[in-house]
Amino acid sequence: RQLHGAHDKAREALETARQNQKRLAAGQAELNPETVRLMSYLRDAGIDARPVCDLVRVSDGAWQYAIEGYLRSNVEALLIPDQDEERAVKLYRGLSGGRAVYGVKLALSSQARNSRGAETPSAGSVAALLEGVNADALAFLRRQLGELRCVETEAELVRSRQGLTRDGLLSCGGSSNVCVCRRPPTCASARRTPRAV
Repeated sequence: RQLHGAHDKAREALETARQNQKRLAAGQAELNPETVRLMSYLRDAGIDARPVCDLVRVSDGAWQYAIEGYLRSNVEALLIPDQDEERAVKLYRGLSGGRAVYGVKLALSSQARNSRGAETPSAGSVAALLEGVNADALAFLRRQLGELRCVETEAELVRSRQGLTRDGLLSCGGSSNVCVCRRPPTCASARRTPRAV
C-alpha cells in the first residue's frame, strides 16, 4: 500500500514536470504542481479550466513583478466556465487521500463577471495595468487588486490609502493606519520566464 502510494506520487510528479515542460516550450510560465494536478483532474472530467495567468498580461513590464507579488497564488487561479462551475467545485471538494489538492483557487466565471472587477478600472489604478483576451479572467484579477493605486515616491506611498510601487512596497489601511511591507516576488516571478500576469 505504501509502495503503491509512493509510485502514484512519482507518476504525478513526472506528469506535472511534463506539463510544465510543454508550458515552458510554449512560452508560458511554469505552474505550481498542485495547480497542474487539479487542471488534470478537471480535464479528465471534461472541464476546460485555464490558469488566469494564461489569459491576462501586465501592459507595463516595469510593474510585472510587483503585481505578481501582490496577487500571489491568484495568478494561478483556474478559470472555470459558467456551465461547469458546480461540477468543478464538486470534483475539487471530493478529492481526498492521495488525490487531494490544496491551495489552488477556482475563478468562477459567473462570480467574476458580476463583481466590481468587471467594471473598467480607473486611470492610475494597478488594475488598469492588466489587459487580456478573457473578460472573466480580467475581472477576477482586477477584483483582487481592488482600489490599489500605482504610486512612485515614498511621499505618495505614505499619503496613499492603498498604494503599490513598482518595486513592491505596499501601503494599506487608510489615513490613520498605514502598513508598508515589501512583497517578495512569487516563485514564478523569480524564475527567468515571467507570467503573462
